[in-house]
Amino acid sequence: MLLTELRPNQRESVAKSLQHDGFAFFGEMRTGKSLEALAVADARKPDLLVIVSNKKGVRVWLEQLKEHLKIDWPCQKILVHYESLCRYAEDRRWYRYRFRHTWTDKTIMLIVDEGHRIKRRGSMQSRMIRSLGKLSDWRLLLSGTPGHKARRDAWAIFDFIAPGVFEDELEDFEEMYLEMGGYKDREVIGYKNNEKFERIFHEYSARITLREAQ
Repeated sequence: MLLTELRPNQRESVAKSLQHDGFAFFGEMRTGKSLEALAVADARKPDLLVIVSNKKGVRVWLEQLKEHLKIDWPCQKILVHYESLCRYAEDRRWYRYRFRHTWTDKTIMLIVDEGHRIKRRGSMQSRMIRSLGKLSDWRLLLSGTPGHKARRDAWAIFDFIAPGVFEDELEDFEEMYLEMGGYKDREVIGYKNNEKFERIFHEYSARITLREAQ
């Protein structure tokens, strides 16, 4: 049961997110992204709620859960920071095994805070989070950084929340949405198919500034 009333803009964002299995909340600090995520969790009522954040964020999420959400359904909570999840091969194997085998009979909701940390598709954090996302029933990404300021960064973020909506591979995404040039055609020199990109981007995300929230 949600203990905190949502503001009108938050209700709108939550309702929009519930139309999809994966969604991104892009908002500046103090705009209430965590409350929105917990409202989605309350609506989904997963058997397993996994929240990934930075080290300081684990304590903050514990406080947010206590303040905003009474879990009145059978649910196991796991709060873990990026380093504990991704740094060591043994830990990565442990989580992958649980997602692939131990928890197959459970509905899993994966919330990823500071989601801009996965934008580099080749990083261990990005690969690990995206692989677990594909094994989860519902996915949320929270970030204060919109994923389309550097358009190439959007691919890994959306490969987590909604795999395939921006093509299955980065190379296909670049061919569809980026004009490449420079040395060996590795530099982004422009954009294309802008209307399609913006439509998909905004369908699977909600963004708000602090001024708008106030």
